[in-house]
Amino acid sequence: METKDFRNEKLSVDEIKVIEKIESIIHETIPVVDSILKNPFGMKIEDGHVTGLRLNGFGEKVLAVPFDELTSLEELYLATNNLKTLPESLSSLNSLKNLVIVVNEFNFLPEVVCSIQSLEELYLDGNLDIKSLPESIGNLTSLKILSLGATRVKTLPDSIKKLTNLKTLIFNDSKLTELPEPICYLTSIEELILRWNNLTELSESFGNLRDLKLLDLAYNNLTSLPDGFFNLNKLEHLNLLSSDLESLPELFSSLTSLTTLDLIGNKLSNIDPLKGLKALKTLYLCGNKITEIPKWLCDMKWLETLDLSGNNITTIPDCIGRLISLYELWLSDNPIKSVPESLKSLERLKVLSLYKTELTSLPEAITSLLSLRHLHLHENPFKSLPEPLEEWIDELKMKGCFVSREKTGFTPMIPPWKKDWQEDQY
Repeated sequence: METKDFRNEKLSVDEIKVIEKIESIIHETIPVVDSILKNPFGMKIEDGHVTGLRLNGFGEKVLAVPFDELTSLEELYLATNNLKTLPESLSSLNSLKNLVIVVNEFNFLPEVVCSIQSLEELYLDGNLDIKSLPESIGNLTSLKILSLGATRVKTLPDSIKKLTNLKTLIFNDSKLTELPEPICYLTSIEELILRWNNLTELSESFGNLRDLKLLDLAYNNLTSLPDGFFNLNKLEHLNLLSSDLESLPELFSSLTSLTTLDLIGNKLSNIDPLKGLKALKTLYLCGNKITEIPKWLCDMKWLETLDLSGNNITTIPDCIGRLISLYELWLSDNPIKSVPESLKSLERLKVLSLYKTELTSLPEAITSLLSLRHLHLHENPFKSLPEPLEEWIDELKMKGCFVSREKTGFTPMIPPWKKDWQEDQY
């Protein structure tokens, strides 16, 4: 982490005094960093002013910081400080755009937050005692991102409808059993994260969210989707991982903008309603009850990743060779007995997973897959392998060919503070 001493920066005398005062409060020298997001502690200086400040983990002593004297502050991180309140001086920060107050001990959202009308991003995650938001949240009309993950907020005030600039709402891991109805009136929303809740159904009005491009509903208990859901014709990324879906409605084919679809860990046997999704590039169907690969799937010419592992598929159709855009093909943990020669047409294929099948041999054609970098063949009853392949495997093995990736499926949008925290930990 590259840091600098603020005394070497072109700060005004007044701001130098403020920083020295803050250092005396926290008993630490504050380093100057290039990015507040990528550093666990420090300040950012631009054009002779402090524009970013990260004071995580200093406890309640940060309440004594004279924030109102940092008039150019745009980013403020006060995470993991065991805070139950915030200083009124924050209301003077007319330039503040990003406020991160995650993993504290708030029982409610301090009213002073709702007076900072310049705010564009507000992160409240991990405040387990916050059960509701005040009506004054509607004052934050510039807000673009609101993150409520791992809170206990169950309802939202009607005033939230005033947040007409809101683009991203993160509401994961909050033990929701039903979706707060005001969400369905946030028609400007483009990204909605609802994973790790206890939702069993969605209302018809969910279809009002017509600007949605990314929707993460992973790890809920949805058994069906309302007809209104299929009005979301701008939706590009949909995650329904580990829901309880046993079937898909025919209306699914109306989601024609979808490029990424994750249906891992459901109970699907018939996937024909996906037939019309011609824009798909990534399709995860691992861990369902599929017994055959439908021939229409071979017409998805833009498909780059196809995961059908963990089903009950016995045959790979010859038409699989038409998926010429494929980079990854996952067919492991299926009772597959043979691989078609047409596989040689997949010239872009980099990952081919065929472990834990019933294969006893492979066609010579597989040796023509010159782009292949990861080939998973373990736990198979092979009697023989093509001779050139044996040499090739030895070569690939030295490159880690047999190291299976951890399967995670769809990648959700992670709040910047959380992503940074994860990187810090590892």
